[in-house]
Amino acid sequence: MTAGAYLQMMQDRRRANLARMAAKETSQAAFADKVDFSREHMNTLIRGKRAFTEYTARRIEQVLGLGFGTLDLELS
Repeated sequence: MTAGAYLQMMQDRRRANLARMAAKETSQAAFADKVDFSREHMNTLIRGKRAFTEYTARRIEQVLGLGFGTLDLELS
């Protein structure tokens, strides 16, 4: 696997996990407020229109009280 393919795979996992977490809230907007992101920022992250960096993933995990790397885990 190339480095580029690995980074894309990690971003895809993060997006899927973030979308799953957002779906548990009353709305995506409520989830965005919870993690202190604008609604537009959250929407572009989930839709893949914005890079989902490691910094962003760790920040979300920290705000939500999740363990380090939680967003990187493969969905079962």
